[in-house]
Amino acid sequence: MPAALAGLVIIAGYASIGKIAPQDKISDPAVLDVGSAIRDANNDAHWPDARWWQAYNDPQVNQWIDTANQGSPILAIAQARVREALSMAGVARSALAPHVNGNLSVEREQWPDNEFYGPGPLGNQNTWNNTGTIGLDYRLDLWGKDRNSAKRALDVAHATAADARAAQLELDTNIVRTYIGMSRDYALLDIAQSTFGEQQQILALAQRRLAGGLGTQLDVSQAQTPLPEYERQIESIQESIALEKNQLASLAGKGPGSGQSIARPTLALDGPDGLPTALPLNSSAIDRT
Repeated sequence: MPAALAGLVIIAGYASIGKIAPQDKISDPAVLDVGSAIRDANNDAHWPDARWWQAYNDPQVNQWIDTANQGSPILAIAQARVREALSMAGVARSALAPHVNGNLSVEREQWPDNEFYGPGPLGNQNTWNNTGTIGLDYRLDLWGKDRNSAKRALDVAHATAADARAAQLELDTNIVRTYIGMSRDYALLDIAQSTFGEQQQILALAQRRLAGGLGTQLDVSQAQTPLPEYERQIESIQESIALEKNQLASLAGKGPGSGQSIARPTLALDGPDGLPTALPLNSSAIDRT
């Protein structure tokens, strides 16, 4: 009996456990079918494209954004960093490729005929000495150092490009936000001027009533009281519009004089909101088979 147990222990010691590990793998989410409901919602979303501000149908804001993207020093610096990062990634990637070196030499020599060299057969003759070499070398990246360096440099280039895109998106957003704010202030200016005009008509009516003996001086005073405040509101809104024009000129890299040429915005604010009409959240809508 002890001998049998010893034999079983020895056999168990030689048993392989290499294939006992779990063999199941998690499916890649990119290969899963999201279902028709989510696909329809994505098609109905009308997500904004790269030039999303064109949905407002205002040529003036398109022109100012194009001017800002071309003349912004911040974007120029960001794009220069992207080019530098891409060049560094190319240098790092070149270490993985074979290197070919070549050398070519052409020499011409005239042999003199004098008593130092002697008359000889080469006296007063020209000779050429042409040589050419080519070499091929390839460094074995046994431990993956060059490969990891290339990947790291490429990741830095991608991150730098993302930062540049974020800077451009921030600039575009600030221009559109300022432009929409100016459009709002123009609408508020219309309301304030209309209210001021109506109050002036009320004052003129009170003055006529007083002159005709149908009103009192109190009615005239009450009609005059709001006028200074309405005038102050109009001046404040006009000052805000002038400031927003200067902000647009500054964002575009221009002087304050360029902002004076900005006309009243003609934004079309009744466009699609860019969101789907329905988005299913039930997990059963996703087909994972």
